[in-house]
Parts: sequence; structure tokens; C-alpha cells
Amino acid sequence: RIYSKTRPSCSHRTAFNNLTDPTQIRGFRTSRIFSREILIILLILSMPDLLDFTGKIVLVTGSSRGIGADTIKAFEQRGAKCVLNYVVDPEGKNKADAENVAQALSDPLIIECDVSNPTQVESMMMEIGDKRGGLDILVNNSGIIRDRTIKKMTLEEFESVVRVNLTGTFN
Repeated sequence: RIYSKTRPSCSHRTAFNNLTDPTQIRGFRTSRIFSREILIILLILSMPDLLDFTGKIVLVTGSSRGIGADTIKAFEQRGAKCVLNYVVDPEGKNKADAENVAQALSDPLIIECDVSNPTQVESMMMEIGDKRGGLDILVNNSGIIRDRTIKKMTLEEFESVVRVNLTGTFN
């Protein structure tokens, strides 16, 4: 520590921001706060890249389009091994969308799974374990909306939203 009998003429933060040479702090009395700031900065500088997911297995549910598709692509750009998930639909649009997203990824695993169905979720997790050796990161992104107020929703539509958005996250 560098000590001085005089009080600092500027704040700790200002002194730190202006610090380019240790000799510039003559006359500055360090404090525990100043020491903590330096320690925190040194820790941050020594940390590995927090956005490096190299080798991590990542599953983003509902990754066939929208936020899920963008999320899985972002993980891929940061080195992750990606698992795409979609739910089957009568028109086959979700599968086609998942395949389109997969084209932008290297070695993706595409799995059809309705996250509101515990049996299908368990099967999906087993497949990830068998083909990728396990899962490191899970992003529960699956969700559905019905473009109507609750008053106009049927009970079946409401239950479908709850099953996917709430129960699916639990499964």
C-alpha cells in the first residue's frame, strides 16, 4: 500500500481512472475501497471469456424459429455444440424451420419433442445423452400464445398454453 499523511484531493474513482503511472499517486492515501477496486479489476481481467461456450452441449427448446433460432445461432457462434428442438405440427412448418436453422450450424442435432409431454422430454434427454454425451446448458424457450383474450379462449386453448409455457418448463 502507498500511504500519505495528506488527504486525497480527488475521489478514489477519479484517482484510479487517471492512474497511468504509480508515481502519480504520491500524496494519495489508499483505502480498502481503492484496494478492492483494483482486486476486482484484476479478477475480471484474469477471467476467461464468459461468452466462450466451446465444447458445451446446448439445448434451446423451441429453436425452430424466432428467439429460439437466434439464441441457438448465437451459442453456435460462441463454440457450442447445438441441439435444436421443435414440436411437430400438421403442416410440417416447424420441422422445415428447424432444418433451415440447422443449415447455419455445424453438426447440429435436431430433435422433435413436445415439451409438455414428460415421456417425450425424457426420450429427448436420453437421445442427447446417447448422441452428445449429456447436456451442459438448457434454455427453456418453448412457448405458445393464442392471439385472443382469456375471455375469448376456449378451455382447450388455455390448457394448451399452460401445458407448454408452464408445465413444459418443469418437464
